[in-house]
Amino acid sequence: MDILQLIKILKNYFLKNYFFVRVYHIGTIIIIYNDIDIILKYNVDMFNNIEQMVKKIMNDVRRKIENKYSIPNDMVSVIIPNYNNGIFLKTVISKILENTYNNIEIIIVDDKSTDNSINIIKQFSNNKIKLYQNNENNGTYYCRNKGILMSKGDYILNVDGDDYIDSTYIENIVNGIKNYDKNVWGYGKHFERVYLDKNLNIIYKKKIPFHNVLFKRKLFNYLGFFHNSRYGADVEFIFRAKIYKYPIKFEYNYDNIQYHANTLKNKNLTQVVNSKKRSEYIASAKKNVSMHNYIQMALLD
Repeated sequence: MDILQLIKILKNYFLKNYFFVRVYHIGTIIIIYNDIDIILKYNVDMFNNIEQMVKKIMNDVRRKIENKYSIPNDMVSVIIPNYNNGIFLKTVISKILENTYNNIEIIIVDDKSTDNSINIIKQFSNNKIKLYQNNENNGTYYCRNKGILMSKGDYILNVDGDDYIDSTYIENIVNGIKNYDKNVWGYGKHFERVYLDKNLNIIYKKKIPFHNVLFKRKLFNYLGFFHNSRYGADVEFIFRAKIYKYPIKFEYNYDNIQYHANTLKNKNLTQVVNSKKRSEYIASAKKNVSMHNYIQMALLD
């Protein structure tokens, strides 16, 4: 069997950088997915052709993932994509660790920062914090996908590297999703933008009519992952969930905002990127999803 051809076929199914094949000796292949806890071993002689082996591997990975989340653990995996947010990171991480909800892991995916971000992260000697470093700059949603794939919690909470949350935020948003029936796949709370000058002084704050969403981890198994876009992929993902009938509930309450999105002039991507391009991407993505003209980046579908 052509091992290189097998690897090429398998990589068409799995996201780049999350799939590894190691040949330990002739005729034996080791499949490592996430490089964490999904490890499969195969003898090539068991299969008549590559297609049969690919099908077997896909089914085995599917079962491994389903079993991984079959027993609820109530853990929240907080995903922090980071690129040159050294001036904010200490506050971001400290605020998360101060939360009243203790069953968390913090997964920081650094997008090849050129500032002092890595040194700041390494100052925290806490076993809840996991750091992964990209070999090249791939963008926010690539980092989020990587963090999600490496997560172990029942829930996914995205917190950007220049934002911060209040001490009861995680507890409140977990209680929010639990107040609904088991068929709800996400729960969103309002946030505010905090506009800063170059000296990090607050210019003004603005309440935003959008939401930061706590997702059930299994949603990404069935629906797929974020588009590897530089902007707007969270909007598309929430719309995709609606189209494919995975309900997400939203809180409409501006009185108790606990998520704060720092916005530094010429630093925050939402402010820098061409708003027309962002709108065009979102409109195009929504159209493709609504027409089901769409290739899902899913593991189980």
